[in-house]
Amino acid sequence: MARVLLTGGSGFIATHGLESLLARGHSVVTTVRSQQKAQAILQAHPELSKNRLDCAIVADMAQDNGKGKALAIN
Repeated sequence: MARVLLTGGSGFIATHGLESLLARGHSVVTTVRSQQKAQAILQAHPELSKNRLDCAIVADMAQDNGKGKALAIN
């Protein structure tokens, strides 16, 4: 399956999108604004490896090359 970048992974709509993508077998990298939000997402899916679900911490997607940081995660 494809590796998908999901921005704003801790948001209400993105949470549902994340569940749908994972259920379909996709590997997901999601952006969040803090380590705490990343921890919450990863703790909600303890059975998944970093190859299936990973988080990129990007404080502001419009600044500091946010998309580049998220896309650089392997």
